[in-house]
Amino acid sequence: MAQESGPKDSLLLSLLPFGVMAVVAAVDLTTGPGVGLLPLVSLGPAFAGLTGGWRRTVAIGVIAVALCLVLSVYDGLFGTRRGFTALLSVAGVTAAGLAAAVRRQRREAELASVRSARQ
Repeated sequence: MAQESGPKDSLLLSLLPFGVMAVVAAVDLTTGPGVGLLPLVSLGPAFAGLTGGWRRTVAIGVIAVALCLVLSVYDGLFGTRRGFTALLSVAGVTAAGLAAAVRRQRREAELASVRSARQ
């Protein structure tokens, strides 16, 4: 039988998007544009849908887009094909995370409804 996650696990999952984006930003600032880490900023929105709702996912996506813009300017990639590709990657993953969060919330509401009907 699966164990339920505790408050510590929930806190770690809720901080994961910010932690991943911070690590990507720090490594990108350290290594520069040659490594090509900019699209990895999209990991933040990808993990955002694990906890919270669609608003949280959108908010983290907006933060990720802003971070990607700042890093692309810093790396000298703003307005280039690589810069646009990174931004589209972040926006696309945010949209996918948003869709997943909405579906998850609907399933949770349906399950809660079924559980309350049984009681």
